[in-house]
Amino acid sequence: MDLSECFGTLNHDLIIKQFRKKVADSSILELLRDFLERGVMIGEELEATHIGSPQGGVISPLVANVYLDSFDQL
Repeated sequence: MDLSECFGTLNHDLIIKQFRKKVADSSILELLRDFLERGVMIGEELEATHIGSPQGGVISPLVANVYLDSFDQL
């Protein structure tokens, strides 16, 4: 399995669904969604993010691991 583009292709709704299995606090889930949808700077422009977790983002590795957990369980 090629995970080279993993962070950039994660579905936000599926990320939240996976986190909801472990996190009951809705404010944490809202903060996570805000992080995912905040956008990224491309040059001097802010580009919206509708999919993926920012490459180099501080919680992106955690997001990817939680996202892929059910795959690992299979």
